[in-house]
Amino acid sequence: MKIFSVNKIITSIFIFFIISTQAQISEGGLPYSFHKNNFDADISFVKMPKVDNEILCKQEIPDKTGGFQFGKEFDVELNLLNSGKWVEFPNGDRLWQLGISSENAYSINLIFDNFYIPANAKFFIFTKDKNYVLGAFTEKNNNPERFFSTTLLPGGEIVLEYFEPKEVRNQGVIHLSTVVHGYKDFFFKAGPYGSSGSCHINVNCKEGGGFKDIKRAVALILNGSYAHCTGTLINNTKNDGTPYFLTAQHCITGKNLSKFVFIFGYETENCDGTNGSKGASISGASLVADGDYSDFALLKLSTAPPLSYNPYYVGWNKQNLPAITSACLHHPSGDYKKISLCNTVVTSSSYEDYPKNTHWEVTAWTLGSTEGGSSGAPLFNQNKLLVGQLEGGTATCYNLQGYDVFGKLSYSWLNNNNESSDKRLKDWLDPLNTGVNSLEAYDPCIPSYQTDACLNKIVNPTASVCQYYVQPKIILSNNGSDTLEYVKIFYKLNENEKVEFIWSGKIAFGEQEEVVLPFSDVTDGNYLLNIWLETPNHTSDQNANNDTLSISFSYQKGIPVSWIIKTDLYPQQTSWLIKDINGNIVAQNPVDLSALNKYTNTFCLDSGCYDFVIYDNNGDGLSGDEGSGKGYYYFYLINKIILSGIEFEYKDSVRFCLDETTSINSFSVNKPNENINIFPNPANSLITISAKNLCKEEIYLASFYTLDGKKIKEKTIYEGDNTIELTSLPQGLYVVKIQSKQHCSTHKLMIYK
Repeated sequence: MKIFSVNKIITSIFIFFIISTQAQISEGGLPYSFHKNNFDADISFVKMPKVDNEILCKQEIPDKTGGFQFGKEFDVELNLLNSGKWVEFPNGDRLWQLGISSENAYSINLIFDNFYIPANAKFFIFTKDKNYVLGAFTEKNNNPERFFSTTLLPGGEIVLEYFEPKEVRNQGVIHLSTVVHGYKDFFFKAGPYGSSGSCHINVNCKEGGGFKDIKRAVALILNGSYAHCTGTLINNTKNDGTPYFLTAQHCITGKNLSKFVFIFGYETENCDGTNGSKGASISGASLVADGDYSDFALLKLSTAPPLSYNPYYVGWNKQNLPAITSACLHHPSGDYKKISLCNTVVTSSSYEDYPKNTHWEVTAWTLGSTEGGSSGAPLFNQNKLLVGQLEGGTATCYNLQGYDVFGKLSYSWLNNNNESSDKRLKDWLDPLNTGVNSLEAYDPCIPSYQTDACLNKIVNPTASVCQYYVQPKIILSNNGSDTLEYVKIFYKLNENEKVEFIWSGKIAFGEQEEVVLPFSDVTDGNYLLNIWLETPNHTSDQNANNDTLSISFSYQKGIPVSWIIKTDLYPQQTSWLIKDINGNIVAQNPVDLSALNKYTNTFCLDSGCYDFVIYDNNGDGLSGDEGSGKGYYYFYLINKIILSGIEFEYKDSVRFCLDETTSINSFSVNKPNENINIFPNPANSLITISAKNLCKEEIYLASFYTLDGKKIKEKTIYEGDNTIELTSLPQGLYVVKIQSKQHCSTHKLMIYK
């Protein structure tokens, strides 16, 4: 919210907002139940406590940093384990539905504090009348923090629907922690001013005619029950569409960015504002850099806005030069996008007790103004380049002679020569270290080049890797007008030999594809991974600035296991641990647990058998107190839940065993009696499996797997030497599993051609 230095008159205000099936990044489509008559006739609804909207409006306490409040937040503990109803299908698939109702609510939006959708599963949220649908949300909506927030749905009754195929049974996690009851009309509010003051000018009026592209970069920030602040997509010297988003530091201080929702295109269709656009949103972001004195915060959105959002990345000027004329695009009080114009030169200033010359001051707006919710909004100079973001001031529609101050981009660039990259803008907005003073905007909806392959993202590895090998995974995009059909992809780990991979296919302009590169067998330690592209479509890339990415990571051989545990009201009763087969404790809960707190940790374990055990010394699990204040527990092997629940007595546990094929087939225990070896290794076209001391009553199978778990060959083996022909296998690393009823062993096999 814009920070005021004087008190502002508080009025009852309303916001207009429209949603559609495309309002949040999703796969689209319709819920399963929409295809079945009367399927949802027996939905179980959970009712929120009854509240009085008028009383809530009167009880509001003005919050100088909160933004425009429109809702009441209810804390809930609703998930797949304790709420809703499951429907089982004959083929093993199943469907879960849960209704949420809040009497007299103008809108409902949701926050999930534990959210994971497995492969091929789908999650939808829709109004009870089925007129508004969000989804399908899929595995593409997962994030490392496991948070997920929604935009708003109109009315007071909504339905959550989750479809889970039999192949991923019990792997989905949908834990709803917050329901927001909208007590102000945040939908379909007619009129040119919506919730903000009457002096504001809709961006689609004639005054905004020169900003038809720039407005596409500006978004409203939603945080739970608040229309919080404003911010802007900003370009970098790679011109690669990295979703950097500039706003004010005070908009993010003490906030969980995973809960933020960024709404683009929230504006009127025309000047009079009687009809609003269908805003399109993105859930979640991470902090890249921020600074106090100029009040800047550079975020990176959880995903880049797709072309269907019509995104735009504004240009900037880092010189300490005052704008001759200036403009600000913003969402005052969470209203439609507005524009304010100043026809006089801004002056160098500061704000409150900050150092001098950290801000640009607009002494008075020529047209329009700002107010709470405008914070973080961009200031553009006469060349329509961004030069700052709004921190505060005295300007409102009730004080048209008031001033506004914007943190200087020129100051934030180095932030008083700060050497930390997370405290300045330079490293992120000029990653190529070009030294340019200004940069033009980037429009991803219009190809700038005919041939422009883009290495968009390194999906894998991340900062910490726990596996038995490293296999890079990337997002390959086409930013050129010609369809991308061929490109060479190289990568190099530290000073090792480079690995080459030739990709072929068809990627149209603006589309992307996930590409899995060849594996590398590495040892424990720290690595720098460099990946680059060459010769797209057998020619030179016309924009080589987006052809290279790198990431540093640490590698440990093993298999990842993790827990996500939320304590109930009595944390002193609860404890948990992982121990090996000999009873040695490998990991355990932290000391001094807090009530209703979520604990998450991941561990890299080597081959062997282990037990995960959770205890409750009161004998009632994490059940809280008479149904309230419950906790929950999830234990994962890789990304698969192998133990979960809420209520147990004194103990719940699971034993699991790990080897190099755990991702292929978990829970196997090796027996040491048999002696099995494979040679030569590496091999070319023939191998010998030497098997000794086999049990005569058992049948032994040698199964060959690719590293992604696909079985490609199987052969029975016998006592002695078994010769197997492998001419058809391409060069690469494979896993060979030797298995009988009583024996299981795994072996890595390298094939060279």
